[in-house]
Amino acid sequence: MVNGFKNAKYFIPTVTDSWVLVAVFLLVGNLGAVALVSLLYTLGVGAVPQSVVYLLSMLPPFLWIFAKGRRLSSLGSPYVPVDSPSYGSLGWGAALILILAATLSLAYVIEPAYSWIPMPERIKALFERTFGDAGSLDLFIAASLLAPLCEEYLCRGTILRGLLQNISPVKAILLSAFIFAFIHMNPWQAVPAFILGCFMGWIYYRTHSYWACVFIHFVNNTSSQLMGLLFPDAGVDDTFYDVLPHTEYYIIYGILLAVTVAALYILNKKLTKNEEAVSFKVQTDSQE
Repeated sequence: MVNGFKNAKYFIPTVTDSWVLVAVFLLVGNLGAVALVSLLYTLGVGAVPQSVVYLLSMLPPFLWIFAKGRRLSSLGSPYVPVDSPSYGSLGWGAALILILAATLSLAYVIEPAYSWIPMPERIKALFERTFGDAGSLDLFIAASLLAPLCEEYLCRGTILRGLLQNISPVKAILLSAFIFAFIHMNPWQAVPAFILGCFMGWIYYRTHSYWACVFIHFVNNTSSQLMGLLFPDAGVDDTFYDVLPHTEYYIIYGILLAVTVAALYILNKKLTKNEEAVSFKVQTDSQE
């Protein structure tokens, strides 16, 4: 497995490669996991934990990435991976504090976008059965641990890393964010997912840190579960606007909007321009 991750860095996905990965995840991973779970249920095994289903769905795209990377490595790729996370003049501690502030405040600021597309009642009922128990350990493992690790490896650590070598940074970040929203197959949360994907993509571009993106994803998903614990009577499509007095909601919104702008401004000023944190370099004759 360690060698798989190491060799996978030689795979530099193009736009076409990125969509192939999406197809492998949705058509092979998701459908395969659903088919396997249905078969197990038919055989009397019973319900399969969400965390197991999630891992099964992620296995095919990961195997695809590892196989492509191993092949390119064995062929003597002219590119060598460079691991150089950089937090500029902030240092990793101050950078993560600012990223934490930006993540929590941004989650509140973009929350109204969840209500732009109403969720059908049948989908709402399905979500309540699946995600209704905010205190579930299985849900925490799937949503707060596995999702950040796996989705960030797919969307930022592989797809965006490759796109940054093939197209402009703006196009790469926007496309990877669109893919991030698309693979959730949830149009009712697509806009917030896209905005969050843009934020994580920008952080990856400026820091070249996969773990910074995992941290953002973990904070975002865990805060959603905490909302479920703090407001147990709230529906899966409810926002803070639905559970807070409106005057308090708008006061908090103004404060957190200011926090978001300030945190992003400081991060933009202090983080390294990514020229010093490129993910690949061409091998020269002296390096061979």
